[in-house]
Amino acid sequence: MNNKKKMASPFLGLILLMVSILMLLTTGWIRGSFDHPDTTELSLAGTSGNTGLTRYAICFQPKTGIRIRKGDSLLTGKDAKLEVQSDSYKISLRPDTQIRFIAADKEQPVLEVIKGSAFINCRSGKTIILQENNKDLSLHQATACVEAEDNSLYVSLYGGTCEEPENNGEIVLRQPGQLLLHEQNDATITDLLSLCKTTDLCWKADEITQESADRERKRQAELQKKLAEEVNYSEDSSVCSISIVCDSIWKNESALNQEKKPYVPSDGIILPVTDVNFQEGETVLDVLERVCTAAEIPLEYNYTPAYKSYYIEGINHLYEFDCGPVSGWVYKVNDVSPNYGCSSFTLHKGDRIEWIYTCDGVS
Repeated sequence: MNNKKKMASPFLGLILLMVSILMLLTTGWIRGSFDHPDTTELSLAGTSGNTGLTRYAICFQPKTGIRIRKGDSLLTGKDAKLEVQSDSYKISLRPDTQIRFIAADKEQPVLEVIKGSAFINCRSGKTIILQENNKDLSLHQATACVEAEDNSLYVSLYGGTCEEPENNGEIVLRQPGQLLLHEQNDATITDLLSLCKTTDLCWKADEITQESADRERKRQAELQKKLAEEVNYSEDSSVCSISIVCDSIWKNESALNQEKKPYVPSDGIILPVTDVNFQEGETVLDVLERVCTAAEIPLEYNYTPAYKSYYIEGINHLYEFDCGPVSGWVYKVNDVSPNYGCSSFTLHKGDRIEWIYTCDGVS
């Protein structure tokens, strides 16, 4: 009996080893570690928030750089974004969106927007085909926003051309002449602003830039009002200013963790210069926390006993080491970088606070 057990043990170990290797190979094949004939030229360029990729009925969190295959479904959750791109195409998924790649043709990929909305830009004379209930709409060297709603597909065309079948009730096309700039949502204005100087669109670059600036001024006015209403300060309360910038990241983009790219504004400004009331004894951290709460900017900090102060770990999902080995957040007050933590710096009337994401360890 003991001899049989001794003989079975090596075989059992060999079987377990083979199963483990098979599982590793299968996982690698699904997650894109090996070449596949259905792979497109599109790859994941960046994600933010809760995103997923479903491939062969298996859903997983996609990593930057993974190549898209025929049949893949991409999904974004609430407050999440995802970008796939190549030399010829860029597709940006807004929050709560799902798309599926029906065909993987490198010249004419075919995709279905199942729910939510996506911003699409075709370059270099390329075409992308949208499909809804087996009916197609071809976008040729086009810039468009695609929204799935009530079993129909709404396509706003901002540039380029498209071809659609006649009597197509499932796909509703809005031509450039039917669109008004001020009616476009903030996400679309941001996408158009990033393209307006290099792409032919239905509005001029200065019109899009002006619209973006007007909206930023409106947001600033609303933020200032919200900050003023949040706390009832005494008449002798003081005013300081605060800004949050990360423009140094674009100068060091090669070092950036690409999954964090969607969190970096195109102009590098997370919060423009904003006036904030404060009371005597309040610190830089107090004001930072207040303004981030009002502006709905994610903020994370931690207490450091060695320095008896709080350390800012992340602002707007950008953290230490996200753009190189010495990158992270530093602050300045009146153009001077204090040598102690922000929770230890007591503010004075008229102080100018700057939060700067540095990529070289200095501000």
